[in-house]
Amino acid sequence: MTLTVSSINKSYGKLEILKDVSLSVPAGARVGIIGPNGAGKSTLFAVIGGSVQPDSGSIVLEDKTLTDMRPQARAELGLVRTFQVARPFQHLTVRDNLIVAAANQYGQTLIGTLVGGARVRREQDAIRERVEELLKFLKLDKVADNLAGRLSGGQRKLLELGRALMVKPSLILLDEPFAGVNPVLFGEISERIVELNQKGIGFLVIEHNIQALSRIVSEMYVLVQGSVLAHGAPDEVLAIQEVQHAYMGGAL
Repeated sequence: MTLTVSSINKSYGKLEILKDVSLSVPAGARVGIIGPNGAGKSTLFAVIGGSVQPDSGSIVLEDKTLTDMRPQARAELGLVRTFQVARPFQHLTVRDNLIVAAANQYGQTLIGTLVGGARVRREQDAIRERVEELLKFLKLDKVADNLAGRLSGGQRKLLELGRALMVKPSLILLDEPFAGVNPVLFGEISERIVELNQKGIGFLVIEHNIQALSRIVSEMYVLVQGSVLAHGAPDEVLAIQEVQHAYMGGAL
């Protein structure tokens, strides 16, 4: 599904956070967003994800206008997000964190609790099968029975991705997937993203590690002071002088 973000503006009082921001994620694409601290990246993700309402502009997923939809409704259409700081249920196991992330469980409804019977059992069997598949895919099967609060930074990021996958998304907003991750796991996370993309899932990724991001996206947007400064292939964008000056005075 293609995501089209058009002319998004967001201010808090007199402080302009996003200024006429437009971007597109074609169906099945991997697109990155970079920008210095304070550029508005997190606010843009919050707007696209639905936790913050824009002052103006529109967000469209394929033929559905999402602008006024709540995050849950967006997730049901296939748009889900992860967070810069992973937020697992720390006192649940890794496996149980994935189980509770499954969307629209009939057994969680009142009628399902009362008369669900065989339908609920079939649903639970399917969920558990899906969970075991994801544990193996994300290479978390060896820590499946560990409490999520005991995971390393990289493992938490993988679990965060797994919880998003339990919703069966068509597009995932990844917020700094490499932040706080041991460099050894950079490749592991990158490989999982590419494999999922090859299965048809699109990605929009915010990341400060420009080198890591450049290896997994084919397009990149640069956000500076709330506006899109540049857009294009990573190597072309990073060669632009204005982009280089947005980072450490010209050193990229």
